[in-house]
Order: sequence, then C-alpha cells, then structure tokens
Amino acid sequence: DHRSSVMDMITGSLPIAVAVALLYRRATAPKAPKAPKASRSDRWRNIYSRKGIQADNTTPLHVLGGYDMFTLQQWLDQISILVGDKGPATTFNRNLAILPTEKVLEVGVGGGAFIDALQKIFGHFEMNGIDYCQSLIDRASARLVGNFAQGDARDLSPVPFATDASFDVVISFGVTQYLNSLIDVEKKFAEMVRVAKPGGRVVCCEVSDSAKEYIADAIRAKANAGRKQISNDVLTHLYIPKKFWATEMCEKYDVSFVGLVDHSDLGLNYATAPYRYSVFFVKN
Repeated sequence: DHRSSVMDMITGSLPIAVAVALLYRRATAPKAPKAPKASRSDRWRNIYSRKGIQADNTTPLHVLGGYDMFTLQQWLDQISILVGDKGPATTFNRNLAILPTEKVLEVGVGGGAFIDALQKIFGHFEMNGIDYCQSLIDRASARLVGNFAQGDARDLSPVPFATDASFDVVISFGVTQYLNSLIDVEKKFAEMVRVAKPGGRVVCCEVSDSAKEYIADAIRAKANAGRKQISNDVLTHLYIPKKFWATEMCEKYDVSFVGLVDHSDLGLNYATAPYRYSVFFVKN
C-alpha cells in the first residue's frame, strides 16, 4: 500500500525512482466516481414504497396516506371542506360536484385515500389513478374498484388509460411538494391538462406556498424539538409561488384559471394546512 511503499523507499528496499513513480501513479490515479445523490422525488418514493409494503389491506386508507390524526369521518370532512360543499364560501366555487357518469383521474393516487374520499362524498364515479410507488398501487387496487397503474406524473403516456382528453376531473393531492423542481411541476401539469376533456376540471391540491416556507420551518422545528437526530439526510419539500399557476401556466396551456384558496382560510386543521393552498382550473 501507500505506506509500505514509503517505508520501502526509506529503508532502501526500493530504488528511489521506482518509489517516486509508484507514489505519483497512485496520487494521479482517477478516483472512482461517487454515486449520484438520489433526487428529492426518488427519496420520497423510497419512503412511500416502504409504507405500502409495511401496510396491509386492513390499514385505513387515510392512515396509509399520513392522515392518522383523523377518524375516517374527520378525514372526509376535511376533503368536503376543500373540494365539496362544506366550509366557508370563497370567491369561486370549489365544489367539484362529481357526477356518476364522470371519469376521474388522480395523479399521485398513493394508496387511494383521496380518491376514495371523493367517491364517499360524491357517490359512484369511474376511478382512475397513477402513482410512482407500485406497492401503493397494489394497495389501491386491492381496496378500490377502478383502474390503477404505476407511472410517472411527469409523463403519463406509458399508462394505457391516460389518453388525450379522457377525463372529466384530473386532480392531484399532496404531490407537487415531492417533485424536484418547477420544471417537473410544469411537466405534471401539462400531462394533467393533456388527459382532461375540454371543459374538464384540473385541480392541484395541497401545494406548499413559497411565501409561507418560514411557517413550515417553524412547525417542523417545533415538532422535532428534543428529538434525537438519527440521520443527516433531511428530506425536503418543493415550495411553489402562487404566480406560477395564475400567470405562467395559464399563459402556456389552454386552461382558464378558476381560483386559488389558502387552506388556512378554510379552517382545515391538520399540521401542514397553514402553509398549503389549492388551485383550480378548467380546460378550454
């Protein structure tokens, strides 16, 4: 090794020229490239994949989705406030009022907690969902009646049922914060618009507000106070400015902006609600 070569040179068992050549070769040898750091999206996918594997078919879907602070009825009430007929009035109509004849696609369906809540609130409709975690798709498929497939929110084209202008409602809930960049968010939005029918509702729920990142930091610091840090790997969220939707997406895509609502204005009462918002569009 390096040390033995030096010792050999010092003790005279190697010619000095040979020793120097060995040392130079080792010093200038190319180092093995470091493995690329996993992206935010990949790191979160690993976590949710494990959750799907560890759960079973008796785990309540809203618990699998991370809303274990609620009973099922409380969970349904939260969703009714957000996209149903409960909660305070806003300047636009948030009620999706999904009809039995309509087809709904959830992009980032997870284990199915949100789309299942929609069906419990509005009644039967055709369920469709994609998620990047196969283990969660397996859970949704085992518990719900519909079409569920593994896929990438940024490119739905490999999913057989994600065809152009196919869905009356295309919605995501709590997905954007796990993406890597605004470029990825735009790709997801473009795909949502592509598969929506003309006149279809395109809705992105549970978006982390870049103007309120300080609130998220304070909530997280309080929750972690006194906890032993077991890893230096801090999982992060993507925060998105509101103008991204009302200005940039409406300029680039054939949609009309319906409205945006802060979750804090609706009285939603889970931990992340103070810095989240939802945004509503209609495809032209």
